[in-house]
Amino acid sequence: MLRFSLLLLLAGPACSPGVNELQCGDEVTGSFSQTESLTIGSSGKSAALASIRYLNGSKTTTASLSCEIVDTQWQAVSPAIEFSSDAEVYDAAGYRITLPYSNIQSEELSAIHVASIAPAGDAQLIPAGDVAINGDGTISFNVNYLGKYQLVVTPPLNRTVDKHRAIVGVSMGGSGALSTVLANPGQFSFLANLCGAPGPDRDYAINFIKEHVLGGFCDSEHQAQGEGNVGELCPSRRPVFTEQFELTSTFDALLSQQGEGIGLTMNRRLYLKALRDMSRALGNPTSYNPAHPYLPAGVPLSYLSQTRADQCANTVVLDDYYDVRFNPAGAHQVLTFCDGTDEVGMPGVFSQTAPHDNPWQVLLAVDVNGNGQRDFGEPIIFQDQEPWDDFGVDKLPDESETGLLGAYHPTKNPDPAGDNFHHIHNPLGTEDNFRYDPGEDYEDLGLDGVACPGSCPYDFGEGDGTHTVNPNVARWLAEGIQTDVTVPANLRIWQDAGIRDFFNAHVAMDRANGRLFAQGHRSRASHGFERLSNVADEALFDAIDVDWSTIPDDVYVKYGDPNASEEEITQGNGRHVGTATQLIHRFTATFSWLSYHMPGGDRSLAAGPAETIEKTYTSNTGRESPYIVFLPPGYNDEKNSEKRYPVVYILHGYGAGSDPTLGAIFETFMLNETVAEENRMQKMIVVFPDGKCRPGGGLPLPSGGDQCETGTFFLDAPAEGARIGTDLTELITIIDNDYRTL
Repeated sequence: MLRFSLLLLLAGPACSPGVNELQCGDEVTGSFSQTESLTIGSSGKSAALASIRYLNGSKTTTASLSCEIVDTQWQAVSPAIEFSSDAEVYDAAGYRITLPYSNIQSEELSAIHVASIAPAGDAQLIPAGDVAINGDGTISFNVNYLGKYQLVVTPPLNRTVDKHRAIVGVSMGGSGALSTVLANPGQFSFLANLCGAPGPDRDYAINFIKEHVLGGFCDSEHQAQGEGNVGELCPSRRPVFTEQFELTSTFDALLSQQGEGIGLTMNRRLYLKALRDMSRALGNPTSYNPAHPYLPAGVPLSYLSQTRADQCANTVVLDDYYDVRFNPAGAHQVLTFCDGTDEVGMPGVFSQTAPHDNPWQVLLAVDVNGNGQRDFGEPIIFQDQEPWDDFGVDKLPDESETGLLGAYHPTKNPDPAGDNFHHIHNPLGTEDNFRYDPGEDYEDLGLDGVACPGSCPYDFGEGDGTHTVNPNVARWLAEGIQTDVTVPANLRIWQDAGIRDFFNAHVAMDRANGRLFAQGHRSRASHGFERLSNVADEALFDAIDVDWSTIPDDVYVKYGDPNASEEEITQGNGRHVGTATQLIHRFTATFSWLSYHMPGGDRSLAAGPAETIEKTYTSNTGRESPYIVFLPPGYNDEKNSEKRYPVVYILHGYGAGSDPTLGAIFETFMLNETVAEENRMQKMIVVFPDGKCRPGGGLPLPSGGDQCETGTFFLDAPAEGARIGTDLTELITIIDNDYRTL
């Protein structure tokens, strides 16, 4: 039986909109499921409601409730509810909890957070999922563990705006915006990462590419256990994060969404091009070649100067190439290969009959059948780091741990030591967090994971006395929100992602949001834009109506209806771009948030025309870089000649570019007569830098230029080519010199 202990704290003076004079009611026993909540009201106070239900599944649980008193270091504004069960302490899909709050001023709503109180009495703030401030004096949120929860008000962060400068990025630009902020601490006060790809938690991004985008193969362990032979297909051993709406795929059946709301045409050629450009911008995560960060180990530089046809005809074949998963004895040759042709009528699926004419360049396959080419089912090498036991710093898997609640039990005590990573409950956990933590056991066998029997020309790091990470992967990790990457405390952060994003940006952002929370960024996670203004449906949402004073500085929105129909999904619901409505909400909410937090600002209607200017500058790297500047209405009026404005940089997505027509949209919002002045978007200078590959093109790439095909990811490439990160810092100086920025 599940038991609830509910503390209903006596409230102080009446403070709208919370429920006041909460009292303990009589013990209540009942059941709850996904469709039926167990709801408890305080004695004689029907408005004071606490409840719980399952988010998914068909389970029904019996529960009882009683009262107790709990103190924490924060100002308590709700009942403290303890949930305990003889059957379970964890549900993968999670629980939806609702608590009443009281004794609070409206402006303190932005400082309300969820505290989790451990059995020993210690309390910690957690980034609870899908927080909703309801209109009846209650707050609802999602958790995955049963335990004791309480709503508290935390002290203000007392942030200042040191720079009236923001950076907003979409998709590739979101990733580039994050990298720009991390590389230039203190230069931006605001970051908006809109569905950035690759996602901000790079431990997850690397794991997802390894297990799904380039995975789906039987390995030597599968073979030893009789579950399938190397050269055949096997599912990943890593559990799917279904509660986070993780999407899966395999290398031979890459995820291909059809319809609207994607922003890209999804087929094998897109994956080839995008992963090649990611590897040019960040380094090849699958292998390490000391001669070049883009190429796999053993592939010569001369390979890149060949034509596409020659690369497909002249396969690079490597002997003595060991890999612990797919070639532990080195018995098979490893080779380069071409791809790019989908099965007829099946986008994303590797064709087993049609010819392939597009070289991967960054990948190597194991030639299991020895026919000199890569065939369906033959695995892809992925050597990101030396093998290690991801058991946490206690070096023990859950099954061997003992904690306060005793020994391991799969449902009653699944994490005895409390060290498992969880994006809500333990974002700094070291077990199953996809990264090596100092103190964990590892095998000093090099990236191939095999003790070298003699000649191992393609291995790296064996016997060096430390856990070796592929240097290219280390570069990926340094560009993300990791446990060892500190994000500036004064930076306000906006994040959004769709729950059907094909690259699982939403899963990476869940994890990054947890890590940011652990660093002191007190974000509030919302599922759907409608949560921001407390309306029933996203169709009713209008960013103008959001009372940002009731929302923390940092915001994370996951959009998309989990119960959307196939037709709605085809129209883009929850996808990378989203539906037309979701796309509008993404931008209007982002800029409404920015406008609110930028202090001061000109929101008046009295103004002359706006101006959009298309320009080019030659950077110190020699690149001819186009950019667009939008000057707000009234900027050129003589009476405003001394007025200065905040500036926002918008980084575009992969395959896209800067669009001069966007200026008209900003002008419309800045001069919207139907909006109260205090809610109107303030006048800003908006700059659109260029992140396209120039000259770009197909393979082989022309000499000079950015040395990439479509997108630079707004980074300095680790080898020759693009230096967009450096160029962007030059552009900031140019804008500050040429225009009246704050």
